[in-house]
This record gives sequence, structure tokens and C-alpha cells, in this order.
Amino acid sequence: MNIDIFNSISQTAARLTDQWAFKLAASWIIGIELHLELYSIFAILVMLDLFTRWIAISYKRLDGAGLPDDLYSSIKGIPEAHREGLISSCVMRRQFWSKMATYMILVMAALLVDNGLMLLGRSPMATTLIITYLSMTELLSMVENLDEAGVSALHQLTDILRGRRGR
Repeated sequence: MNIDIFNSISQTAARLTDQWAFKLAASWIIGIELHLELYSIFAILVMLDLFTRWIAISYKRLDGAGLPDDLYSSIKGIPEAHREGLISSCVMRRQFWSKMATYMILVMAALLVDNGLMLLGRSPMATTLIITYLSMTELLSMVENLDEAGVSALHQLTDILRGRRGR
């Protein structure tokens, strides 16, 4: 019986290196799943922020030309604003990648801070704080952009998010 257990352990240990590349890749993917989700969420938030910026730019163009400047017209007018050079893909792409790099650096630094706090027996909070701050900053930017684009229903929300209500 002891020999059977020993043989089973030996066979299992020998198979650990079978398909090592696949096992390594699978563990890496599983390990970074949360980070990929977080990166995707930030990417979507930044893209939405850029899109609302385009809406605001298109709105200003339409308003300046005396054309209908409702939200639908502002969205429809984005290609024309781009053709006129008011919206630059190069600038927007640079802003996107710059924001994403900054966000990832801050989140990685927060993760390190949280690891240090856990080593000291303290509750981790830096990652939650950074992620919440960055997400709320993007949300505020989107609300401001849409407010700038004439969506009047968002004017009060802009003040609330900025913390200026009733002052």
C-alpha cells in the first residue's frame, strides 16, 4: 500500500511538467483576469469620456453656426467636426493612451501600498480609493462634457458632483 501511494505521488510529480507552457499560460490568464477586467472598465470609461468630449465640440460647432444643436444633432455632427479639424484623432488617441498608462501606474502603485498595509496587519484601502477616484473623475468629466453640450438636465448634477450644491 505504501508503495502504491509512493508510485502515485511519483507519477503525479512527473506529470507536473507535462504541458508546462499551457499550464503557465492558464495560470497567468487566471491570475490577471481581475486586472484585465479593471483595465477594460477604465478603457470604456475613457472612451466614453472622449466621445462626450466630441459631442461637446460638435455642439459648439453647431451652436456657432446657428444650426440645430440638440444632443442627437451634436452626435450626428461629430464626423463633420472631425472633417473641419475640430476633433483630432491623433490628439484623442494620445490622450487615451496617456490616461490609460497613468491609470494603470496609479492602480499598480495602490496595489503595492495595499500589500504593504496588509503586511503591517492593516486593512487595504489604497486600491479602492484610487479606483473610485479615477472612475468618479471620468464620470464627472462625462457629465461636464454633456452639460457643455447643452444637456441642461445635467447642470445640477455637475454642481453636485463637484460638491458645490447650496454654496
